[in-house]
Amino acid sequence: MSAIVVPRVRATLVLHPLSSGRTKPCVMLCLDDAGNDLEVVVKWRAGPELKEIGLICELLAALLADDLDLPVPKPFIGEIENGFHRSVTRPEIAKLAEDSVGLNFGSQRLPPGVGTWPKDKAVPVLLRPLAAEIFAFDVLTQNATGDAIIQTCSGAGKRFTCATTSRRSSFLPE
Repeated sequence: MSAIVVPRVRATLVLHPLSSGRTKPCVMLCLDDAGNDLEVVVKWRAGPELKEIGLICELLAALLADDLDLPVPKPFIGEIENGFHRSVTRPEIAKLAEDSVGLNFGSQRLPPGVGTWPKDKAVPVLLRPLAAEIFAFDVLTQNATGDAIIQTCSGAGKRFTCATTSRRSSFLPE
């Protein structure tokens, strides 16, 4: 068995907050160990209800989903450095950044054209098996949203992408 290596990145700039999400996730420009710029969706450790435990659950859920061959964005551990909040222009995001110094959960930003699957749009017949697998994964990991397919599936053309949610891995004791 080989070790699981989750890449670490360092946040350099908040590009914009996402339009939804209980943790107020933000798309950030991050730097990897090789000096490459990456766009990463970072979930603030100060944002989730479970704080650091919630971020660990996010990471475990992403790794488990990947191991089960569900289409998930690549996970990252995003480091927020002391003083980073001073570069953030929105006061509520700056406060989250200040309170989230250290390690945070992140995932690769999905490509343009991928968005939340509309509630009133039927899942195409060819995608229903994958949608059922994602739903089963959410049930297995006790995604408490009740509308797991809507919350965790994004569609672009003929493919789904599964993204973790802050409630997904409530299987850990509270």
